Amino acid sequence: MDSGHDYVRNYKAVREKGAIPLIDYNPRNEDQSEEALTKRGYNEKGWPYADCGALMKPNGFDFKAKRIKFCCCHNCPEKLKQSEDFKCEYPKNKTGQVKNMCVKEHPD
Repeated sequence: MDSGHDYVRNYKAVREKGAIPLIDYNPRNEDQSEEALTKRGYNEKGWPYADCGALMKPNGFDFKAKRIKFCCCHNCPEKLKQSEDFKCEYPKNKTGQVKNMCVKEHPD
């Protein structure tokens, strides 16, 4: 089913109807290297990276604000945890660092 179903305008049209698009994203000619994904701030699925570099996981959807909540769940990279200088910036928050990805800014 590669006939343009994954175009951003289709995601936006589905979102305007109040639905959640279940259309696989096609990265086409995007640079999918770890360095490129880290630089843009989120992976190929649209999941953001925490400040420590850990990939955050979805943790709910705010229908009113139309945004997805992501949490790091204190899943910091092992190389950081082993460093004497490492100190988590979110020790009191049970889910660790939280980021919200607005659907309008990230329609895919």
